[in-house]
Amino acid sequence: MGKTKKIVILGAAGLVGQNLLVQLKANGYHNIVAIDKHHENLSVLKNLHSDIEARRKSTRLNSSHVAIS
Repeated sequence: MGKTKKIVILGAAGLVGQNLLVQLKANGYHNIVAIDKHHENLSVLKNLHSDIEARRKSTRLNSSHVAIS
């Protein structure tokens, strides 16, 4: 995968997601979209990583939220 491809991290504001985000950035990946359902954690993530796109996602899941590759 090229380092310019968009990477979407679900649960990005949690412990694993935040650590993955740091590792990806350290390895040259910068086109990152961070998605999380917890507003407070997402606020912290935005403050720590203002260079990435961060979005809040509801906990509701339907067929339009599922991506299969």
